Amino acid sequence: MLENAETEPIAFISDLHANLEAAQTVFNHIKKQGIKKIICLGDIVGYGPDPELVVDLVRKNCTFVIMGNHDWGLVRKPYGFSPVAKKVIEYTQECMRPKSFNVFGQKKKRWEYIENLPKRYDEDGVTLVHGSVRDTISEYVYPDRMRGYDPYTLEDLFLDIEHLCFCGHTHHPCVIKEDTSCWYPDQDEGKFVFLSNSKYIINVGSVGQPRDGDSRSCYAVYSEKEIQFHRVEYDVEKTANKLMSKGFDPKLAVRLRNSK
Repeated sequence: MLENAETEPIAFISDLHANLEAAQTVFNHIKKQGIKKIICLGDIVGYGPDPELVVDLVRKNCTFVIMGNHDWGLVRKPYGFSPVAKKVIEYTQECMRPKSFNVFGQKKKRWEYIENLPKRYDEDGVTLVHGSVRDTISEYVYPDRMRGYDPYTLEDLFLDIEHLCFCGHTHHPCVIKEDTSCWYPDQDEGKFVFLSNSKYIINVGSVGQPRDGDSRSCYAVYSEKEIQFHRVEYDVEKTANKLMSKGFDPKLAVRLRNSK
């Protein structure tokens, strides 16, 4: 799946969070570049108003998908979720859970698709997770600049990484180096070149709910030696208005606009 990355770049997306407008815009942006392989690092659902439509887009466009914590919460139970996040997952369960009369229809297919997503994938020195190599769906891996994340914790994570680890979950795009220093995609026009003998954690940012101060969707394109981050504008107000019309907590609409 990850072979020939130098000649056939791979787009990495994460944290779409049922944001149809953002997902459609990002998939179109990727296609215009002629990129055929798209890997999703989880959280297809949660927080947003269009879970079924976004799941269908992912099923249609993505080569491979990892399970995120909101995907897990959908098909199991949203343990440890904030009240706001839990309420949206309950709404999503009501929308997506198959009923007795449609056990063979699209609802069943979507539900089983989410249920069967893997939590981790390893190939040729590259690891794919949603959260971290230690806790694949739930651990937030922040560089120091963001949350005062313990550098010793980062050092421990690198013990289980052969070369590259791609993740999402924090909604903060960055490249964390083995020495625990961090590179941010607002530097050098969003392009970072890897050293073959070093280890890196690459957070590809969020398509559907950025939280790094930039409301544009974020995703990354990987080749064998480098990662290129992209920011894409989408119709934030359309998504925010949907959230309000469905009676979701107003904080979710504010977060889309302010990206915090």
